[in-house]
Amino acid sequence: MPRKFLMVVVFILFSVIFLTSVSAEISVGVKKGDWIEYEITYTAHVGGGVPQNEHPIRKTIEVLDIVNKTIDVRIITDMSDGTQDVGSDRFSLGLVRFGGPIIPAGLNVNDSFHDWSYGDVLITRVEEVIIAGAKREVVYTNTFFETGWDKETGFLLLEIGALSGYDRITKAAKTNIWQADISYEIPDAQTDISPSPSPLDTDANESPIDNYLVVLALVVIVVIVAAVFLRKKK
Repeated sequence: MPRKFLMVVVFILFSVIFLTSVSAEISVGVKKGDWIEYEITYTAHVGGGVPQNEHPIRKTIEVLDIVNKTIDVRIITDMSDGTQDVGSDRFSLGLVRFGGPIIPAGLNVNDSFHDWSYGDVLITRVEEVIIAGAKREVVYTNTFFETGWDKETGFLLLEIGALSGYDRITKAAKTNIWQADISYEIPDAQTDISPSPSPLDTDANESPIDNYLVVLALVVIVVIVAAVFLRKKK
């Protein structure tokens, strides 16, 4: 194979890789002032029991500021003894803590986001869930926690954490991000919110494959054109 032809192919491949990485750039889906209020409930394991001492029962997370990919949030936690804790947090979407309140927006099956302790966290499925008065697309990960984020905004919507003797269920109840639809019956926060192991969302499941096929087709077309061009020059 001619040396010039090899150089053209290598250039094309590097160009495709670069364009693909740019298209997968991290997207911020929230804006300043967005907030979600969560109800926190507890379900005892067999032989276990719900916490009897002071514990959180409600939490509100509000976006205070966004600079590039760095987000500042206020976190207000209502405790079972009637007290309230107000704190803040700052994080970058390029280095998200697992269980963090916000991840990159628009993720699909087989996409991933980086976590400082878990590494790359894979999106395993996308499902529609009725939550906080609306039907939302929720993305789930491949970790041991049952955690889901709103696909459009990247905001945390629900989490089931298995603790010693009980499960802690954190579920979005109210928000100013979307308008609640009274036609949807809002499930009780204590019900099982684990999604059924149904087939993956069709569009989300096909998206990565479709992207790869498009890229492959472009590479083949450009290689053919380059080969014809070099042959004519001989």
